[in-house]
Amino acid sequence: MNCFETVWDFIKAIPEIDLDDFTLDQVVNTDYVFPKGGQIMRHMKTPQGKKEMAMMQARNIDYPLEGIDLPKYQPKNAWNLHEELRPLLGGSAVQGKRWDFLSSPGKMINRTFSLPTHMCNVGGKLREVPGSVCEHCYAHGSNYNYNAVQQKLLRNYNALTSSDPVEWASAVAGAIPGETTRFPMFRFHDSGDLHSASHASMIADISSNNPDVMNWLPTREWEMIADLVRARGGDLPPNFVPRISLPMVNQTLDNDENERRGVDSLPQELIDLIQDNPQVDYSTVITKPEYRSSRSSVLCPASNPIVGGNTCADNKCSACYNPKVKATEYFKH
Repeated sequence: MNCFETVWDFIKAIPEIDLDDFTLDQVVNTDYVFPKGGQIMRHMKTPQGKKEMAMMQARNIDYPLEGIDLPKYQPKNAWNLHEELRPLLGGSAVQGKRWDFLSSPGKMINRTFSLPTHMCNVGGKLREVPGSVCEHCYAHGSNYNYNAVQQKLLRNYNALTSSDPVEWASAVAGAIPGETTRFPMFRFHDSGDLHSASHASMIADISSNNPDVMNWLPTREWEMIADLVRARGGDLPPNFVPRISLPMVNQTLDNDENERRGVDSLPQELIDLIQDNPQVDYSTVITKPEYRSSRSSVLCPASNPIVGGNTCADNKCSACYNPKVKATEYFKH
């Protein structure tokens, strides 16, 4: 028996998990660290994995759309805040370290909160649509496919949908200020999307809880935002920026122009949501400079192959977090 066979037999004998037969529940609730590879991703594509994901997706978040005055999280030990928050937010001990529920995408100004793209509702459908903004989703592949990343995202999703929603939202609100010390901005989500309108309501109240932090929520789930706006009579926190991502590349709010470009028309309800609510902004993906929505829009410099740098910080740009910027646009890349 060679060295590889010996090590492989040892790995297969680990009692916590069977690499040939495991569940997402084991991924979420054990401290086992997967070997390199894509075991979790492969499992999600199996009939069993799809069934488990559907069961997780079907969970309900019981949180009022009208919102509440979210209680401030009161740590038992302010010097050890994250050690208290991580168990509440899906973290657990792994090989002497602690899972961190936040992400650190290289392009972002600060850290972010992320969820699995496999749980996206609208985005999951758009991934199968040619010409959609989700067809080549960056967060559905590349470095996000590593087992450690998927394990963390699943734990985040499990905590969001299994915890007491008020306690969860309070814990997230308590964690954010410590992650925004250089720039008072926070993003939901660089991977994944809203679970429900109740989830959007939680994020709105998290924003209210941290009035000095701008909270950007890019989302394809415009109907959930519409439900939230209706429930709150259009009154959203001034530091909460829900930014609707138009579903198709080169799409605009002008359906006549969409027809000229050969792009699908938008539902009038979506157009009205954006145009009638100053606090609901939007974003588009374009392939040509002349396809910009208006002169008042901001073209993302980090996506500009001619003049842009690689990151938001490189370009000193925070337009996506700014509620006064109605439209942000990205070059397709």
